[in-house]
Amino acid sequence: MLAVSAVAAAGLTLANTKPVLAEFEIQEADIEKGEVELEYRGAYHWGVPKATDENENANDLVQSHELELQMGINDWFLIQVTSGFDQPLGENLQASSVEIETEFAMIKREGDGVALSFQLGYGQAINNHKHLNDAAPNDFGFRS
Repeated sequence: MLAVSAVAAAGLTLANTKPVLAEFEIQEADIEKGEVELEYRGAYHWGVPKATDENENANDLVQSHELELQMGINDWFLIQVTSGFDQPLGENLQASSVEIETEFAMIKREGDGVALSFQLGYGQAINNHKHLNDAAPNDFGFRS
């Protein structure tokens, strides 16, 4: 009976799920000198821009890619560089952004304790998502 309940609960959960409308990353506060990490993140985005009566041929499926390299300079300071790429359906891969971030550890984690660090970053849009048909210049943005 317990197995049936578990399967039913999993089925109801899957039946009621909706697409995620935002992406976020929870950054760990652990920094180790000399540690190098290379991370890839990819996602599909649809409905941007939406196909409408006026814009029937809108390319509303985009695959995004991010490649992140981070390195611990010492046990208290980390730097990371992230490059972003977009690939609209049926088109070539194009660079879309570059970000540079630093992380400063204020309190190091001991065992299962608490850690505290601060991040400062700068991001620059590239190509300004030409597939969105926007004529605006590159966007500048800060993130902390």
